[in-house]
Amino acid sequence: MKARLIQTSKIADDNKAEKELLSFLRELPEGYTIYRELRVSRTYLDRVKGMEKSQPDFVVVGAAVGLLSIEVKDWNLTTNQYIWRDQYKVVRKSTGKEDEELDNPAAQANTYLYAFLDLIRDMGVFVTSIVAFPRLSKQAFLNKIANITVLQNPQSKFFLDLESVIFKEDIDEFFLNPDQLLRRIVRRHSNFRSATASQIHAVHERILPNSFRVGDLTKRQQERERLKMITVQQEKWIFDLDRTSSYLLDVAGSGKTNVLVSRAIHIIDQAHKQKRNPPNILLTTYNPNLQRNIERILEGKIRSDERRSRYKTLRIENVEFIMERIAINGYELKNKQEYYEFNNPNSPKFHQTLREDVRTVLQDGAEKYCVFDYVFIDEIQDFDDEQLYLIRRLARTNNFFFVGDIGQKIYDRYHDLKRHGFVIDTLELPKSYKMYRTPRYIGELAYRFVIADTTIRSEFEQHGYRQDTQFESHNNNAAELQRVQDTIPHVIERIQDLLAGQFTEDDIMVITSEQLLPAYKTAFEQIGIKFNVGEPKQPNHISVVDFMNVKGLEREIVLISGIEDLYSQQDGLFDDPSAQLKEERFSRRKIYVALTRAIEECIVYYTDSTNPFISELATINRRIMNNRQEVR
Repeated sequence: MKARLIQTSKIADDNKAEKELLSFLRELPEGYTIYRELRVSRTYLDRVKGMEKSQPDFVVVGAAVGLLSIEVKDWNLTTNQYIWRDQYKVVRKSTGKEDEELDNPAAQANTYLYAFLDLIRDMGVFVTSIVAFPRLSKQAFLNKIANITVLQNPQSKFFLDLESVIFKEDIDEFFLNPDQLLRRIVRRHSNFRSATASQIHAVHERILPNSFRVGDLTKRQQERERLKMITVQQEKWIFDLDRTSSYLLDVAGSGKTNVLVSRAIHIIDQAHKQKRNPPNILLTTYNPNLQRNIERILEGKIRSDERRSRYKTLRIENVEFIMERIAINGYELKNKQEYYEFNNPNSPKFHQTLREDVRTVLQDGAEKYCVFDYVFIDEIQDFDDEQLYLIRRLARTNNFFFVGDIGQKIYDRYHDLKRHGFVIDTLELPKSYKMYRTPRYIGELAYRFVIADTTIRSEFEQHGYRQDTQFESHNNNAAELQRVQDTIPHVIERIQDLLAGQFTEDDIMVITSEQLLPAYKTAFEQIGIKFNVGEPKQPNHISVVDFMNVKGLEREIVLISGIEDLYSQQDGLFDDPSAQLKEERFSRRKIYVALTRAIEECIVYYTDSTNPFISELATINRRIMNNRQEVR
């Protein structure tokens, strides 16, 4: 294994010196991390000079070297002459051109030194900052620098400390062992001390770019994980995409939404880097639970002050909220309460009336709402054409990015992206087929169950899904299936045991049917268990949710009951056969989504072992357990 490279853009082809040094650093062993063009705030003294941000070419972090910043230069001593003016400036003379004043690379390195000392001063990690001339030999440098005697003075470290510079012969000598060269450089300092693993972890937490962070970790995950960042494959999705690469379907828990959020962060970061106004970005999905999930991921990636300043052009809103806002604005109403007076939200016709109102408003003045430069859509498989009609009219460009999972399609909704001007054949990205969130054997149960239906499996194959989905969670837990006489008392007993142990209400979610939901609410209220229907709006509350509204939620412990209330063919004896199959497939997908919400444990309670879904789950789970024992 080699060092991990963290970069948000590739090195330009004409930047040969940086390419040379990167090729050298990529040979560092596992345990090192290389950051390229890491954005870091300068210290106060430099900020007041008007230099607000700096980006060292490379930063190497590892226990053996601490934090090492490297400023790379590609000087041409054949066509140019370089003269040290003082410790801050160098003059470049070129035939036929006016003299050019450059920053002294040693002064630049010194600026980065103090910037990092200021940034991680509380961590006790040694910081070094050096200069590299990867394409220039030391002898050529000594031969051709016009006033080289200045650098040979004992005080030359104020201009350039040649003993800490990386030249071409250093790269040639240590190409197979770059860590040996870096360790030799940093240990020239008498006060150098190697860093501990916990110190290096703290440094990564402090300097890791926002777009590389996995932002949906719960409190218990944060305690378990040393450092959670996007995978190398996800990094390619985020940073190596051209404008036409916009469509990603993948399995549950594969990190799709993290990719979505990181891509939005990256686009804004690139605008700041190029000193352009950041674009207006809409990150949308179809319900409030999913919206809150996106917001939670974003909160885990960036600080609140950055959200209000650097990323203030990023909007996260669900489609229903956007539609209500357009209707309210279009009819010049003050708030949604006024709108609800003539369109009752509890009416079966509410959503249809809302859509008609939105169409009317957009037909009269769509340009007013066409304000976004990028639109990102989460869970695209459950959007319909009417919703996409709306979203398309909010965008003033063709910059779209979609993520979703065919297996999680739980609504009888359909859309035609080509109808809205999207050429799908050129948009689809490679899939990972890796579940990271759901414990390994629970994820396998969910996936084997959903593709057991031949039509669903065929749909997966049509969208390019493979049968060899990998279950990448480090947690090997399997699902528990328990037959009981009455589910609610057993669920309450398990919750009480969990709360008496190491878990809190925030770690627990109960997924059930619409029929059982009122009974759970009554039982929890009677016994004094704090709960909230859907995503809790305050801490220390269990989440209780029905199968239709579980998308976007996840918890350490997931307790599932009421599967028998979901539609199966045996329930619709006199229904149209095709309608039966269609409804049964939606039920199967709901179960798949419910199972994949678990981070640590999933317990399925049932009362009827003859139910076809329960029977099938039990059969698949036994097969998984037998295989698990054989592997051991």
